[in-house]
Amino acid sequence: METKDLIRECIMLPGAIDIVNQGFEQLREGSNFLKTLYGHAAKVLHTQMMHDYRELSRELRSRGYTIVAGDKGPTGQTYIVRIRGSSDRTMTVPADVAKRETDAILERYVKQLEHDLENRRYAQ
Repeated sequence: METKDLIRECIMLPGAIDIVNQGFEQLREGSNFLKTLYGHAAKVLHTQMMHDYRELSRELRSRGYTIVAGDKGPTGQTYIVRIRGSSDRTMTVPADVAKRETDAILERYVKQLEHDLENRRYAQ
């Protein structure tokens, strides 16, 4: 994966993780079977996303990059990308772009979960 893609994923993935975690917390309080099922699916997604985030962060650090969240304004979030042996770079991610990227990440993880479940169904 290219460095710019790693940086984008590392910036956007925590937002997607928060959305899944909030959904899990809401579903956990229900006693309905479907809520329980959705809660378990959310937990699986959360676990995979956290694992991937750790791997992305580790890969960026091995390449000499560190990402620090800066100020969050009404129109977007600022990030500082620190590069070992070079000057810091500041970037701002507009709120609408962050939402689109986060939605795309969530969709990708849900499709992967669907694919994995479908493969398990036919494997047995």
